[in-house]
Amino acid sequence: MPYRFFRIFAPDKIQPTSVGNLTLPTFIEMKNIIFTAAIALLTAVPAMAQNNGETTEKPVRNISAEILGPSNLIGIHYDSRIEGNRGWGYSAGLAWGYSNSSTLFNAAEQYNIVSFVPRANYLVGKKSSKLELGFGINIGFLTGKTEYDMVRMIEKDGVMQWEYAGHVKEHRDIITYYLFGNIGYRLQPSKGFTLRAGVSPSFGFGGSHTIDALYLIPYISFGKSF
Repeated sequence: MPYRFFRIFAPDKIQPTSVGNLTLPTFIEMKNIIFTAAIALLTAVPAMAQNNGETTEKPVRNISAEILGPSNLIGIHYDSRIEGNRGWGYSAGLAWGYSNSSTLFNAAEQYNIVSFVPRANYLVGKKSSKLELGFGINIGFLTGKTEYDMVRMIEKDGVMQWEYAGHVKEHRDIITYYLFGNIGYRLQPSKGFTLRAGVSPSFGFGGSHTIDALYLIPYISFGKSF
């Protein structure tokens, strides 16, 4: 399948700390910048909501289906503005993904992931067409199995050779997370069809429960505002 991003959460599948041609210091600096922006963004939303507590302008809301991006393979999300149809807002949703792979050496992996995806976002633009900027976290439950043949080296008639030692099946349940941003286009009238498309920079801070590299993942979303 073309989208196998979340498979690297499995043990022994953590990717090396590299991002294309970026050096390690540059990568760390980028993560620090994104992380600092995330803290500022996520703390600003409650403050904006408090400041706009007496507004009479009804916030525009929407429900949408998102493909790729922070939704693994596909997700369903609820989104709302704090006020009107621009500025600060927030969303929350559920996402799902699946991966299945095998090799000629009788090794196979099969994983499902279900994620909770909260995020904060900001819309720039007075009309229906807007620039979307956002940040959030994907918190997932990854479950599946890995199986493979075990072999061992033995000496037979003075010659070292490989011998089959059995087939192993391992079931794995892992809590995962990664942080992400949203940079893209959003078509959102006050009521009616909505469209979102862009790229989602995604990263973690290393270890067996997240990712060690920066990924730029495209996303597209369709929904309805009300």
